[in-house]
Amino acid sequence: MDKWNTRQGPLVARIFLAVIFLLSGLTKLFNVHEVTGYLLSAGVTPAGVFLVLAILIEIVGGVSLLFGIWTRAGATLLAVYLVPVTLAFHSFWNFTGMEQQQQFIEFLKNLAIMGGLCALTALGAGELSVDARYPNLHRRLAHPLQRHAAH
Repeated sequence: MDKWNTRQGPLVARIFLAVIFLLSGLTKLFNVHEVTGYLLSAGVTPAGVFLVLAILIEIVGGVSLLFGIWTRAGATLLAVYLVPVTLAFHSFWNFTGMEQQQQFIEFLKNLAIMGGLCALTALGAGELSVDARYPNLHRRLAHPLQRHAAH
């Protein structure tokens, strides 16, 4: 059971969470006109800017989770991103009847996803990840940037 806790458990959690964001980001990417129309109808302006940001955050964050690379940063980014998205697009308190019930379910689903992302932020990617395989990758990649910034 301990191996599940430290090896497979975090990997499965990362994969399940990554799939949500990768599919969402790719769906937006391949349906730009429809999603832009939806954002405009929801009063989001400038829709194009927000759509590009959403696609980038969802795909980059999803890849981060999938491979376990910069997992804490990726999970944090996605959790923070979900706060305004959930409040803006699943405001169940603005609806009645079945639509309110559906939006409440979507709101709770996003809270559950945020909970999983917070767990990854706190605990990291686990043993089966790029983060675990190359623990100094962050420093190695940041070092040339820091040296360049100092000059």
